[in-house]
Amino acid sequence: MTGSRLIPEIGAKLSRLLLLFLPAMASGSDAPLFDPATGYRVAQYRAVVPAPPAGVQQVGAKAVRDLAQAGAILLDVFPLKHYEIDENGAWITPDSHASLPGAVWLPIVGWGQLTPAQETYLRQSLTQVTAGDKTRALVVFCQLDCWLSWNASRRIAEYGHNQVFWFSGGVDEWNSEGFPLKSVVPYPMPPDPPRPSTP
Repeated sequence: MTGSRLIPEIGAKLSRLLLLFLPAMASGSDAPLFDPATGYRVAQYRAVVPAPPAGVQQVGAKAVRDLAQAGAILLDVFPLKHYEIDENGAWITPDSHASLPGAVWLPIVGWGQLTPAQETYLRQSLTQVTAGDKTRALVVFCQLDCWLSWNASRRIAEYGHNQVFWFSGGVDEWNSEGFPLKSVVPYPMPPDPPRPSTP
């Protein structure tokens, strides 16, 4: 097979994989904001969030700084609009993202409904970054007025992590406090996730 034929075929396979990772997002003004079965937010993710999920503590920028200094893991769930994932689990994207120094960027885990592959990515990433310790403090954030971080913090708490903090102001509040930001790349796909097969 020549290189000119191989490149389009690889591109097509990556594009199909990308589609499997896209969230099922509700559209239209009459679409429900929350999944009636689970209570997760499934539409209009950029909106005022009135309170943290049950079992999750809301924190501000200065508390996040102190938690990070004490060893908490910072989990950024800001979404990616355009991406592909190569065979080694690395993300290919033209989008850049500035986050809190040391943050782990998980860009597909805040949606109200996760595909099996997205959920596997979240669970395996959590296991790796915490070394399996569910008592490790975790700070989940995105931007100000972002339901993705609310969804993700609730989901992580439901997985049995018992020190989950929701940084509701996210990168916006961190920046407004004058704290530094640093460019980050998405956390790689775990080496052997059960990825859906392509036709």
